Amino acid sequence: AAGTPGPTASPSQPAPASAAATSLTVDFMADGQNTTDTWTLQCDGAAPLPGSNVPDPATACAALAEQGVALFAEADRNAMCTQNIVGMQRAHVTGTVNGEAVDTSFALTDGCQISRWERLTGLLGPAEGTL
Repeated sequence: AAGTPGPTASPSQPAPASAAATSLTVDFMADGQNTTDTWTLQCDGAAPLPGSNVPDPATACAALAEQGVALFAEADRNAMCTQNIVGMQRAHVTGTVNGEAVDTSFALTDGCQISRWERLTGLLGPAEGTL
């Protein structure tokens, strides 16, 4: 009887968590140093939940539902990255994507970082920097 409540409790817990299994906070730094905006995103699968205020919640949720935390992957340390800077903007993203923890930063300081940002324009806005 002791084993019965455990399995019964486990299936009931993922159901509420799945409604907001993707819940992110973005601290956006227009000057690269100080947080100028804080946005939130909550997704129910590929659909944004009310109150999500990132630049394009529908696009962000659809991308995250399809590709998950892979969108946050860092560039390979051995990758050759073009040395172009399009802006000083930075973003720090924390939360969960499909229940997996996310805590990473984005910048527009080289080709590899710009590519990372462009994978998440729905979440971070366009990778159009201002110098």
